[in-house]
Amino acid sequence: MKNNLYDVCIVGELGHVGLPLGISLAEAGKKVILFDIDKTAIDTVSHGKIPFMEKDAEEILKQVLGKNLFISSDRHVISESYFVTVVIGTPVDEHLNPKFTRFKNFFSEVIEFTKDDQHIILRSTVFPGNTEKVKEFLRLKGRKTKVSFCPERIAEGRAMEELRNLPQIVSSFDELSFQEAKKLFLSLTNLSMISVLVLIVSWIKEKGWNGKSSSIRRIGTIVFVFILFFSLFVISYLKGVNGMNAHKKIWKMQHLVLKMQKWRQTNV
Repeated sequence: MKNNLYDVCIVGELGHVGLPLGISLAEAGKKVILFDIDKTAIDTVSHGKIPFMEKDAEEILKQVLGKNLFISSDRHVISESYFVTVVIGTPVDEHLNPKFTRFKNFFSEVIEFTKDDQHIILRSTVFPGNTEKVKEFLRLKGRKTKVSFCPERIAEGRAMEELRNLPQIVSSFDELSFQEAKKLFLSLTNLSMISVLVLIVSWIKEKGWNGKSSSIRRIGTIVFVFILFFSLFVISYLKGVNGMNAHKKIWKMQHLVLKMQKWRQTNV
């Protein structure tokens, strides 16, 4: 990252997902560039205004704008950044089948600005398999760029708060990419909550989310992971409950994860 002008480039809309993330990372000390082609949105944000309702965002935006947070419509900023966080969704056809076309078109347009020593993070909630397709597309184009999937799960209007207080999902194809993405989001999120997710992500990596997984295993995987995610949200809620300290909550959660892992080994 030392040879890059920016730590993070967030590509996509200056909307509910990308803008709060960029502001939060800038507040955490990262040098962030927001890339968009919407001139109206760029003009609004450049003047320290948030184009939608977002608690606490505008005050922090004014603090970091021009210091750690910058905005551009020039695609060259992608090549000047280490992390390239992509915030675009997966469209569907008339039969509600996911189409990879939008991602393929996007990466075809910016491929000349990507480098082997970069790390691409897909931040939108995308259809299963899209991350692998992105990686395969980059490899076909001769790029060895790292690829990770770190989907957002925020409520509109409360992103700034939830980025700090909710567990972040971090998944990658290799250990180095995983550690890099984890470190990036640790700048936003409580360490003890991330450490629980390591168990989940390690297990997902072990089982694999690809076409080789049987249908039954895939269904079992989905059910198991959703139960764990629900449990993590319960921890977030318990932060406000008196009489139960953080260490005790995390210990109880880790104990539950281990018990569920044993269940998974015998039932999936």
